Amino acid sequence: MEQKKPHEGHRARLRCRFETEGLDEFEPHNVLELLLFYAIPRRDTNEIAHRLLDRFGSLGGVFSADVKELQKVEGVGRATANFLRLVPAVAREAMLEELGAKPVTADTAGSYFFWYLRGAPKSSTAYLLIGKDGMIAGRGILTEGKRLRRPVTATLVEEAEAAGCSAVMLAHNHADGRLEPSVDDLDATEKIRFTLSEHGIGLLAHYIVTSETAREFMTGN
Repeated sequence: MEQKKPHEGHRARLRCRFETEGLDEFEPHNVLELLLFYAIPRRDTNEIAHRLLDRFGSLGGVFSADVKELQKVEGVGRATANFLRLVPAVAREAMLEELGAKPVTADTAGSYFFWYLRGAPKSSTAYLLIGKDGMIAGRGILTEGKRLRRPVTATLVEEAEAAGCSAVMLAHNHADGRLEPSVDDLDATEKIRFTLSEHGIGLLAHYIVTSETAREFMTGN
């Protein structure tokens, strides 16, 4: 009698389990294993999932890992590494699309900045252009990996005027997880707010973003 392979039918069972139960009761390695079915069609992905988690510590660690680092794991080629990077990128775009479909509020702006700056270098600064209808009319990155400084105001003015917007919002991320603004943050924000006001543009809010949340620390025109 032919001996059955250890993982024969395992893929079908795991897919069926997901269809009936969702991911709530899945272990992290099962989540990753199931996902890898669609990138690696004819290999045992259980062991690869374990190796990825052992190296990067968590699902979040796997999805935020660099493509080159992912390929250092046995069984992970370039296509699989790109697939793993694609998953959080697609989730990010879906969230931004959903959050940007309605007029901006203090809560949705914080959530938007949280997702928009996800994966950006620390000490990066982003902006949103807010239209008269309260909708997001544009977005961009002012700085990447360096502190916010007053000269970026020229970019804000140019972008806001080109979009016909008279209001903007800012956010920057903190590498250390602090949600409190530094003295430099407060000083730069006040200078930017003042310069924008000279051009008839209001700075509606400024947020600090960490790996877990976003917090507004400045409001008002």
